[in-house]
Amino acid sequence: MREDANTALAEAGADVSVPEKVTLHSLRDFYATTLITKRENVKTVQVRLGHSKPSITLDKYVGFWPTDEDTTAAAIESVPGGPEQGADLKPSALVVPSQSALGSRAPS
Repeated sequence: MREDANTALAEAGADVSVPEKVTLHSLRDFYATTLITKRENVKTVQVRLGHSKPSITLDKYVGFWPTDEDTTAAAIESVPGGPEQGADLKPSALVVPSQSALGSRAPS
């Protein structure tokens, strides 16, 4: 299959080829993670990959979706007059990680 793709690319005059180590699974993973980084939701990715349940998609790709911290920071930074313009502001309360964020470790 790789040879067929490389032949087609060469005939089209492309300067690229499919690398030796690329497999169908690596292309599938690339497709899934590209959808995720472009902010597609889990249901869309699940349907595109043909998974029977969104939980299957999440089990495999959960680490590629942005965390709440990522999206929260981006949301605040996008507000006019946000942190970049008021960088000298200090938080009004001490931020302490939740117990779930600490896992099994107790605060020292």
